[in-house]
Amino acid sequence: MLAVPLLREDHLIGGLTVLRKMPGQFPRETIELLQTFATQSALAIQNARLFREIEDKSRQLEVASQHKSEFLANMSHELRTPLNAIIGFSEVLSERMFGDLNEKQAEYLNDIYASGTHLLSLINDILDLSKIEAGRMELELTDFHLPTALDNALMLVRERAGRRNITLQMSVDERLGEVRADERKIRQVVLNLLSNAIKFTPEGGRIVVGAVPRETGLWRYQSATPGSGSRRRIRKQSSRSSARSGRRRRKQKGRAWG
Repeated sequence: MLAVPLLREDHLIGGLTVLRKMPGQFPRETIELLQTFATQSALAIQNARLFREIEDKSRQLEVASQHKSEFLANMSHELRTPLNAIIGFSEVLSERMFGDLNEKQAEYLNDIYASGTHLLSLINDILDLSKIEAGRMELELTDFHLPTALDNALMLVRERAGRRNITLQMSVDERLGEVRADERKIRQVVLNLLSNAIKFTPEGGRIVVGAVPRETGLWRYQSATPGSGSRRRIRKQSSRSSARSGRRRRKQKGRAWG
């Protein structure tokens, strides 16, 4: 009888036993052949075990994916229902159905409505399962008025800046008007920049936001604060829009342009 261990990475996973009908030792050629067979058998056994583990993991991931879909569906309802109520009531109040509003009240209601619709669009992006499964966000290219989009972004952070006595200014080149890009993504990029600018600008500071055209077919977003700067360049094309970003923090006073 000859016993050959089944080894894989120095781990014993089994054994191969061979009986000989005739007395005597096994020939060397037979032993080498059995060792080769044992090595291949150990590899096959390990691969089979790994395949079963992969199948088990796949089933677990499928169950987790179903739970995720159920969670997102429930979250969709829980978030959208009160948010739609906020948007709807802000519209009703803005239409003066329950009485006149002073200028400040109308301004705040407009901010509530704009912030609510922006948040709703973000929730729609998060809850879009096709985008999550694809692992990327599809651009929705439309023609929109760039100065208006920048002004709307400023409006959403105006109250936050006011709490720190930070002045917001906008300076857009008059040659800029309609651009073709994903308006929601552009607004989100600008909002992220503004949020960082407000965060790192000292109280009583000033933030200037602007955009200028470029000969290369790009338009350039600019922001300047007393202590930090941000840069964004967004390509304007008929078929796609891409963005690159960078950020630099500095403690000393200065001026930075993107």
